[in-house]
Amino acid sequence: MPDKSIVLTIMILLRPIHRKPTSSSQHLLSNAQRSDKPQRPRFRNLCRAIGFNLLYQSRKRYARGSRVFERPKIAICADRLTASLAGLIHVIPVVAAVAIIILNAQGLYISGELAGRVNEDTQKLASLQFAAKVHELMIQASLGAIVFTYIRKHLALGDGLPFGAIFAGLRVRDVSFLWSQEFWGTARAPLGSLRQKAMLIMVILFGTLLCVSVGPSSAILMTPRFDDWPAGGTDFWVNSTQHDLWPRRINASHIPQLSCFEDQGDESCPYGNWRTLAEEYFEYWPRLNEMDTMPETTQIPSPKSVRELYSRGRKGLYRNRFTVATTQHSVMADAVADTAKFWLYAALNIKQIETFRFRKDATFTVDAYQPVTHVRCNMQTWSNKTSYLPVFPVLSYQDGDMFPQRSYSDNGVAQLLVQHSALKMSGPQLHWLELPKSTFGNSSIGAMILLPQDTSGISFLMCNIDARWSANKVQSFRDNIKVVTGTSNAWLDPSTYSASWPHITVSPDWARYLNPLISGSNTTTVFQNLAAVAGLSEGTNPAPLIAESILSIMMTNGLSRINYSRALVGLLTGSSDNSSSFSWKCSKWCNEMLPSKYFSFGTGGTAFTLPEDITGPTARFTMKASVKGYAYSSRGTPAKVAIGLMILYCIVAILHYIYLCMTGISSSSWDSISDITTLAMNSKPTRALRGTSAGIDTLEVFKKRVRIVVADENHLEMTFQDDSAPASIIKNAYYS
Repeated sequence: MPDKSIVLTIMILLRPIHRKPTSSSQHLLSNAQRSDKPQRPRFRNLCRAIGFNLLYQSRKRYARGSRVFERPKIAICADRLTASLAGLIHVIPVVAAVAIIILNAQGLYISGELAGRVNEDTQKLASLQFAAKVHELMIQASLGAIVFTYIRKHLALGDGLPFGAIFAGLRVRDVSFLWSQEFWGTARAPLGSLRQKAMLIMVILFGTLLCVSVGPSSAILMTPRFDDWPAGGTDFWVNSTQHDLWPRRINASHIPQLSCFEDQGDESCPYGNWRTLAEEYFEYWPRLNEMDTMPETTQIPSPKSVRELYSRGRKGLYRNRFTVATTQHSVMADAVADTAKFWLYAALNIKQIETFRFRKDATFTVDAYQPVTHVRCNMQTWSNKTSYLPVFPVLSYQDGDMFPQRSYSDNGVAQLLVQHSALKMSGPQLHWLELPKSTFGNSSIGAMILLPQDTSGISFLMCNIDARWSANKVQSFRDNIKVVTGTSNAWLDPSTYSASWPHITVSPDWARYLNPLISGSNTTTVFQNLAAVAGLSEGTNPAPLIAESILSIMMTNGLSRINYSRALVGLLTGSSDNSSSFSWKCSKWCNEMLPSKYFSFGTGGTAFTLPEDITGPTARFTMKASVKGYAYSSRGTPAKVAIGLMILYCIVAILHYIYLCMTGISSSSWDSISDITTLAMNSKPTRALRGTSAGIDTLEVFKKRVRIVVADENHLEMTFQDDSAPASIIKNAYYS
């Protein structure tokens, strides 16, 4: 390793030897003594501080010709102007650090693409990574200067330091220094006082750890992140209470009109859009096998939006342990789509915050409940020659896929079986049953499906249904306008349902409106039509699975239409327009829709207000808008840690600069490999390094105290504590 080479070089140069000076050495010394009168090292310190020592050398060569001799120099300078120039090494990295700290702490949204040529973000980010690396190197040089200040002070003006410590300034950017012989020799060396030793160890530890962490910190803060960023939003009102939107007990009073008993195409009825479901989903069932798939997303229309219904069954390539379905509530889906258009208009027309016009996408989110339904069915058979007690599965979710079964004593079931046997119906018949919670636990309602009979008897399905209101984020996207999405993370597994999700009790009086007679037919119902499309019939092997799929989707679709006619209400803030008679004029509501800070991100205000004369119940919700693009932000633990480290560096660098300006003590000596090697070559050999010319095996050598002292009138040497102690260095004195 390079540091080992430095140590060995110095040891070889300082080992005890007996050699007289050569005539060549005397000639060089005489030339140095004959050099021009020395000057204060301000320009030299400035060039070394900013890392352009070659500029100083070029200036000397240009001013004095091609032959230039080394002139005597000030080892320790006591001059405030010179010290302030030496502190300029901190300026650029500190200014850059403060800039990226402010950018990330305040937050700045850029756009969907970085400035410059289109579709070249990869190259732009690579350039920022390069800039971050340059910044890292400048910070490391700055921290190295701080460590060198402490080391030089004690080497030249104090009682000295352990031999291993003289390399700390050179290796401060190398974390392996912390487990090197040099460091542990320094840590175990006896010093003048415990306070001095603790201070030395703290300076080395602090400088090294900060050096190795500023690189990742600079990269994190200098590179904008591509993510979704808060971009305003608004509070809004719906002309219904939350209890009415998501009731826990549902009965016939929740039916909008009696005409829902027959299918007349009224989408506000619980059966609404059943034809869409038949065409877009159930027609795939007859072709489904174990290695095939079913659509997991089906789009169903609402008055002002297109909702996505999600479902998964127990058959197919992507089968689930449970048959479940969920979709967004129609009122909330319409509200999200409605408020989204106002945000889009504001983003296009507010000039001060037009940065949100440039994005990859925009997302609009409202926290709301939506129905999620789980169904389990069992196939059973009955002969009219025997008595029968129906058995239903219990939805306990405690035994994995094994659901316990319990009998249900109800004379109505037996009557249905007898009637079905006598009528000999050609299609499946759906009947709703109210199951007691004391026996069937999570049951919202039960269902009995009678299949066409044959000579062996009647086959039928006994199904248990668990319906709940699940807490979700209902979302709409600019890139998929009008389409509203949203599911809970736990919707696929009822065993993980949150206890806070309200359980729904459904009465058979309301459930029968899910299965009305189809207009123009006296016998065919919605369920029979869906069953025919899906291929549900007697003898069908997956009959329970098909029935579960039909019932879960029918129930979910119906629950999502509770209070279907409710909608967004209120006036636009600062305007006489309401949400339904919008005249596309931007006023105060546009500013309320977007973040209050220009070129930044955050939450919005209140773009809607309720008129004083409004009557009837209302419920308040909040739409949160976000944009996808590049931004600087302190969001997340890595960014916060990076900001903290950068602030810490800035404090240390500024304190060091203040120290230099107040004391006026500075030096540009012995801060490089060549300087230390030259000092060792100019020093007398010492017996303290006996036996080390081929390497060091113990810590004892690194524990020995070393100083830089004046050997004669104008000559400096590195000397060990065991050697004689010549005179100390004098400030502002010139040494050859």
